[in-house]
Amino acid sequence: MYRWCVLSGSALIVLALCSIGRAHGGTYKIAGVFSAETGQVESKVFARAVDRVNTDNREFPEVQMQAIPIMLKEGQTWENYLELCRQFESGVVAIVGAESSVEDSLISSVSSAVRIPHIRTGFNRELEDPDDLSLGLAPSPSDLAEVVRELILHMGWNHIVYIYDTSTGLLRMNELEEDPEFKGRRLVPIDLSVDANPWDNIIKLSIRHVVVDIESKSVHQVLKEISMSGLSQDYYSFIMPNSDIRLPENSTQRTYFIDADVYTFSLVDPDNREMHWIYRMLEMNSSENEPNLPFIYDSVLQIGHTLNNLTKLRQPIKSSPGSCARKVGFEDGRKLYDSIRESTKFEGVTGFIEFDDKGARKVKHVHVKLLKDGKLTKVADWRPADGLTFIRELDPKGEPDEALEHDEGLNNRALVVTTILTPPFLMRDDSPHLKGNERYSGFIVDLLEKLSRLLKFQFLIKEVEDGSYGSYNESTGSYNGMIGEILLGKADIAVAPFTINGERYHVLDFSFPFLEAGLGLLARREVDPLEHTFLSPFSATMWFALFCTMVFATFVITFIARLSPREWSSVGDIVIETPFTVGNCFWYLYSTIMFQRFQLRPTSPAVIVAFFAWFIFCLAVMVSYGTVLGDFIIKYNERPALSKIDDLRLENNRVKFSAIRTGSTMRFFEVDAALSYGSLTRSVLQWGLTERAGTHVPYKIHVRLGL
Repeated sequence: MYRWCVLSGSALIVLALCSIGRAHGGTYKIAGVFSAETGQVESKVFARAVDRVNTDNREFPEVQMQAIPIMLKEGQTWENYLELCRQFESGVVAIVGAESSVEDSLISSVSSAVRIPHIRTGFNRELEDPDDLSLGLAPSPSDLAEVVRELILHMGWNHIVYIYDTSTGLLRMNELEEDPEFKGRRLVPIDLSVDANPWDNIIKLSIRHVVVDIESKSVHQVLKEISMSGLSQDYYSFIMPNSDIRLPENSTQRTYFIDADVYTFSLVDPDNREMHWIYRMLEMNSSENEPNLPFIYDSVLQIGHTLNNLTKLRQPIKSSPGSCARKVGFEDGRKLYDSIRESTKFEGVTGFIEFDDKGARKVKHVHVKLLKDGKLTKVADWRPADGLTFIRELDPKGEPDEALEHDEGLNNRALVVTTILTPPFLMRDDSPHLKGNERYSGFIVDLLEKLSRLLKFQFLIKEVEDGSYGSYNESTGSYNGMIGEILLGKADIAVAPFTINGERYHVLDFSFPFLEAGLGLLARREVDPLEHTFLSPFSATMWFALFCTMVFATFVITFIARLSPREWSSVGDIVIETPFTVGNCFWYLYSTIMFQRFQLRPTSPAVIVAFFAWFIFCLAVMVSYGTVLGDFIIKYNERPALSKIDDLRLENNRVKFSAIRTGSTMRFFEVDAALSYGSLTRSVLQWGLTERAGTHVPYKIHVRLGL
C-alpha cells in the first residue's frame, strides 16, 4: 500500500512538473492575415498548425500559442488598418500571411510601426529592407529564375514566349535576358495584366515554348484558357515557375484537358502526412489550387520552434503589446525576428527552412514535375550545388520550323468528311439529278468549301452510318457515331455541331468553334390566357345575358319613374318632362355597373328601390368577375418556366422532354447527372430517345413553325 502511494505520488509530481514546464513559456498570440473573400481554407490550415504546436509535447514542450485570424476585406483599407492595429495592440507577437501585394504593403506598414515580425507566405517581391522585420518563406525570384534557366538550357529552347503578371515575374525574365548563355535566343515578353488573352498572339508567333510566370492562384484559370485555345496540343510546352499545381483526386472536378507538356515547380514533399490533411481540406472546400497553404503551415511551425528555443535558453519573449496610435513598438520584436532568421532551422512540409541575411529563404531543394495526359509526375530535382538532376529524360519538342519541314499539309489531299443531317447546318436534297456533294447545302458545306480553297484540299461529304454524334460504350469499349468512324479510319475529319466534353476530347482533336449556337429548349406554347383579359372571365353567353338584363332593367325603371308623379316637375301650369327617359336610364345603369357617376337623382321611393336592387345586382356581378379574373392570373403565373435544368426537374410531372440518343446531353443524364437528376433521367429514357439529330432551335422557330 505504501509502495503504491509512493509511485502514485511520483507520477503526480512528474505530471505536475510537465504541466509547469509546458506553461513556462506562456501563451503567445499569433496573427494570421487572410482575405475575407477567399481565406477560409487558409484560416483553417493556420488554426491546424497552431493546434499542432499546442499538442506536440515532443517538438514544442515549452510553448503554447493562440491563433488570431484576421480577415481583411477587399477595398476597405482604412477598416483593415484599424482591425490590424486593434489585434496587434492585444499582444500579438508575430504575423503570418499576405498573399497579394496590397495586403503585403498594409501589413508591412503596420508591423513596422509596432515592431512585430512578419512572415510572408505568398510568392512576393525580393526582400530588400530587413528593418521592416519581414521574412519570405516562399522561394525568392532569383532561385526560381535559376531553375527556369537550367530547364530551358537542358531542353535547348531557342524561341520562348515569357508571360508575366507581376513585378517578380518581370524580374525573373530580366535575369534570363541578362544571362550570357541566353544570347542568341529569342525571348518575347507578354504582360498578362495588359494583354488578358495572349494565346492567339502566341499562335501567330509560331512559338511553341512558353514560360507562364504568374501568381499561383491564377494557374488553374490559365490552364483552362490554354485548354480552350490551340496551345493545348502535344507539340507545345509550358513552364510555370510559381504554380505548385495540385490535381484534385476526383478527376471530374477538373475543367481543363491539356495534351501539352506543362512543367511546374514545387517545394512540397507529396508524401508528408500533414500535406494529406491539407489536400483533404482543399477537396472539402472545392478548391483547386491554394499554393500558400504549405507555407502558412510551416510559418506557424517556424514561429513555434523559435519561441520554444528561446524559452529553453531562458530568454522568453515578453508579450508587451505595441500601439499604432502611440507609435510604441513590440519590445522583443527585434529579438524574435533575429532568432527566426538566424537560429531556427528545421525540416518543414516545404523542405528545409533557412533564411539569409535579408530575410529571404535559402532554397535547398525544388521538385520539377510534369503535367501530361491528366497526370502529374516528378521528372527532376534541383539543388543549388548540383543543379538539375533528371529522374527521366524530357522531350524538348522541336521548334516550329523544324516540325513544319515534315508536315506535308493538306495540299491535293482528298478528305472524307463524316457529318450528320442537322438543318440548317446540313440539309440534303434527294433530287435524282444531284450526286455527291451537290446533294447537300447549309453552313457546313459553305465552311468546307471555304476551307478547301484556303488549304487546297478536296473533300467528300459522307453521312454518319448510325446517325449518331458519338459516345463511349462501356460494354464494347468503343465509340459509335462520327467519333467512332474517325477512330476506325472510315473518315478523316468530322464537321458537325459538336459539343466538346472531356470524354470526346481525350480521343479527338477539336478545332476552334467556327460557330457557337448554344443550347435551347423548344416547347409548344399554349394559348395565352391573358390575350383577351377583359372578356375572359365570362363566356359570350354570360356577356349577352348581362346586356339583356341591363336593357330590361332600363325599360322597367323608365316605366316606374313615369308612373310616379314625384319624378315629374312643373312650373305653374306648364308640365315639364321627367328626366327618366330610356336613354338616361340606360346610361345611369351602365355608369353604375362601371362604378362611374351620372347626374340622375331619383326622388320617388319606388324608383329608389329599383335603383338599389340594380346596385346589389352590379355588386354581385363585379365580385364574380373579380374572382374569375384572379383565378386566371394565378393560373398564368403558374405556367412552367424553364430556364435551367433544375426547372425541368421541378416540372417533371408536368413536362415531357427528350434528348438525342448517343448525344452528349443524353450521356450527361446517363452518367454525370444520374444521381442528382435521377427522376429527370428516367423521364428522358421514357420519352426522349430520338434517333436523329435535332433541328437548330432558331431554324425550327423561323422556318418550320413560321414564327
